[in-house]
Amino acid sequence: MIAARKEKGVSEFWLVDRKGNARLLWQGDALNVVGGFDISPNGQFLVASVKRERQGWNLERFDLASKNWSKVTDSKAIEHQPEFLADGRLLFSADYQGVFNIYRLDLNSQR
Repeated sequence: MIAARKEKGVSEFWLVDRKGNARLLWQGDALNVVGGFDISPNGQFLVASVKRERQGWNLERFDLASKNWSKVTDSKAIEHQPEFLADGRLLFSADYQGVFNIYRLDLNSQR
């Protein structure tokens, strides 16, 4: 299981096993905040809503093996609450036209 926590304004991801043992996977800083996230169906990465310094809320992919981030979206809209479908497509909410709606994204084709 992966758990998110914020300690003194700093976002963290923790890997927690069935016995409750926890290991820190990633720790941000006060200028980069992580919101909602979901783990991919294959368990190799997660997608999170991330607020970086001087940017809005975008979706980013966090590779669990390499512990590297990569952008999924880069817009002025607020994109958050990612949720994977069983086939690997991603649902999320965004306010592209000034009103929040639900969108579906195929991460392979970027459509």
